[in-house]
Amino acid sequence: MNPALGALFAGATCIALSPIFVRVSEAGPIATALPVMAALFAWLLLSEGLVPLQVVGGIVVLAGIYLARRGSGAGQ
Repeated sequence: MNPALGALFAGATCIALSPIFVRVSEAGPIATALPVMAALFAWLLLSEGLVPLQVVGGIVVLAGIYLARRGSGAGQ
């Protein structure tokens, strides 16, 4: 099997099975952070370059996740 197809199958399987292990309230922020984490791992492990706009975008995404998570517990 082509390694790329194996990785695609593994990722799709994890996404399909994730509702068993993760609550819906946690799934949104995790899914939102995936592109940021993929870029970070590509930079660390594969020495891929990131332009400043990508770094700023990642920071904005992570700040949005933080604000959403912080605001979700305000009524409790």
